[in-house]
Amino acid sequence: MPRQPMTLVEHRELGGVLLMIRGTLLRAYVELSDRYGATSKAGRTSDRALRAVDDLRSALDEQLVRDLPTDLDATVYYPAERMAVREL
Repeated sequence: MPRQPMTLVEHRELGGVLLMIRGTLLRAYVELSDRYGATSKAGRTSDRALRAVDDLRSALDEQLVRDLPTDLDATVYYPAERMAVREL
């Protein structure tokens, strides 16, 4: 049985969740890097976690284009810059 692709609503919901997770990881990375150094194990690990979320957002953005080519919305996984400022 073929798998059902995600709907635009589901992509938007997941995009919002990933944005919050990314904001939390970014704050953790900054804090850990300041306290222990970016090259410490904590700094490197938090950087990898942040990059993993970014990779997932990128992959899902590509999947959104494949799933819903007529409903393109570039802000699902990459909201406007004003949103990015709020996550800091």
